[in-house]
Amino acid sequence: MNVKTTSACSILIVEDDPSTRHALVTILKHIGHQVTAAETVSDGLAQLDGQTFVVLDLNLPDGVGTTILQRIRAERRAMKVAVATGADEGELLAEARRLGPDLLLRKPYNVNELLKWLDTVG
Repeated sequence: MNVKTTSACSILIVEDDPSTRHALVTILKHIGHQVTAAETVSDGLAQLDGQTFVVLDLNLPDGVGTTILQRIRAERRAMKVAVATGADEGELLAEARRLGPDLLLRKPYNVNELLKWLDTVG
C-alpha cells in the first residue's frame, strides 16, 4: 500500500464477509480514518450517520446493497459511495449503476484502488 491519505474521513463499510470487512476496517483505521462497519442491509441503514464515504457490498444476507444506495440518493445525502461486487448480478448490477455509485469495484478488488479513490475525492 503506497497510497498516502491526506485527511481523515468517516467511512461506513457494509460487507457481510467477515475477512473482507475486518481487513478493510483494520487498514482504514490504521491510516487514520473513522470507520463504522455493518454486515447487513438493516445494520447499514441503521449506521448511516453523516459519513463521508460508504463502501457497499451488493449481496448481503438480508437483502441487496442497492437498498442502502437508494436511501442515500433519495435523501440526497452528501456521501460518496463505492459499490463492491463479486459477480455479474445482471439486474442487480444494472440497478446499482442506475443509482450512480461514485466507484464500482469488482471483487476481488485492489485495496490500493479504493485508497486512491478515498484520497482523491476525500
